[in-house]
Amino acid sequence: MGELYSRRSFLAGALTAGMLSTAASYFLTRRTAITLTLATGADPTGGRQLLVSM
Repeated sequence: MGELYSRRSFLAGALTAGMLSTAASYFLTRRTAITLTLATGADPTGGRQLLVSM
């Protein structure tokens, strides 16, 4: 009698689960725009250097 679960069925299941979770996370994430502000130039408060060193 053959094996109940083979390596091929495990890989197919893992691939299917991965693709479904990736698709769900893509479609269920928020769609609002995010504004990215870059801190460049001179900074008298030192906040930029603190972020760079972190």
